[in-house]
Amino acid sequence: MKRSFIRAIWGDVSNHRDGKIANEVVSLKDRDWFTVYVFGKENYKWLNYMGYKTVLVDDNPVVWNLEEKMYRHKLEVFNRATEDFDEFAFLDWDCVPVKSVDEAWGELGKKEIFQANLFQYRTKKCLWRGEDERKVCNGGFAYFRQKDIPQKMIDIYDGFIVWVNKQKEYRESRGRDLRFREKCLLYDDEPSMSRFVDDYCGSWPGADYYWDHFEPSVCNVRKKSVYSQEKLDSKNAIFVHNL
Repeated sequence: MKRSFIRAIWGDVSNHRDGKIANEVVSLKDRDWFTVYVFGKENYKWLNYMGYKTVLVDDNPVVWNLEEKMYRHKLEVFNRATEDFDEFAFLDWDCVPVKSVDEAWGELGKKEIFQANLFQYRTKKCLWRGEDERKVCNGGFAYFRQKDIPQKMIDIYDGFIVWVNKQKEYRESRGRDLRFREKCLLYDDEPSMSRFVDDYCGSWPGADYYWDHFEPSVCNVRKKSVYSQEKLDSKNAIFVHNL
């Protein structure tokens, strides 16, 4: 089975160089244990110059409007990675190893075909649920062990587009704007990931079931986890997401 850890870059390369992500990209010392999926030829050249292993996804640095559909790029990266790997784990640039990554794959193989940290937002993001609408898959660490999962997430995202456009038309007919929570369905990747889990389980399975099956034992978020610190400390955390 071919597997890899992956990261991604999109947007104007100058923003990456001058901003938070640029600092994270430059500061990483060990660069040979993951692959970077890249939008934009200039980004591609820059990362190659610094010694990263890269895959060019698109010549253009921006394919989807960054103000409205920023993280659709990440869903595309997931889908593109299925062409190269049978199993992969995506990490944000601020999700870093705190110990050897060698044991990660064995631990990830003990749980479900998709895993992500369950995050507690202040904003409702899972609008289709009748409960726990603020409990959302965090996009900083996402593990895949089945090639059709990213396309299913994209299909879910496309369904959100239809729903949001209808909401926009309805609200504008009454002189109103879309709510922030409605815009988030298209801006973020996380609602699509969360809806995939719900669909896979038949409905939202609840936080306890999620912990047993979808919460990665190899990664912790530094803050806003759904779970108690005692539970988080019980993990053999190889990665920490310093969001």
